[in-house]
Amino acid sequence: MSLHDDSSLCCEVALRLLDEYDRADRQWIDGVRVKIDAAVAMSEPTPPIDGETFIAGICDRFWQVRESKLDYTN
Repeated sequence: MSLHDDSSLCCEVALRLLDEYDRADRQWIDGVRVKIDAAVAMSEPTPPIDGETFIAGICDRFWQVRESKLDYTN
C-alpha cells in the first residue's frame, strides 16, 4: 500500500464521518423543529402570560408552602 492509498483512505473515512455527523445534526434539528412547532401550536389558544405576574405567582406559592410548614412545626 502506498502513501497515496493511505491518504486516500483517510480522506474517504473522514468524508464518511463528516456526512454521518451532518446527517445526525440534521435529524436533531428536525426533531427540535417538530417539538417547537408542537409547543407553538399548543400555546396558540392560550392567551400570553405576563412574565412578572407568572414569577410573582410562583413566589407566592413557595411562600405559602413555607409558611404552612412553619405553622405545622410550631
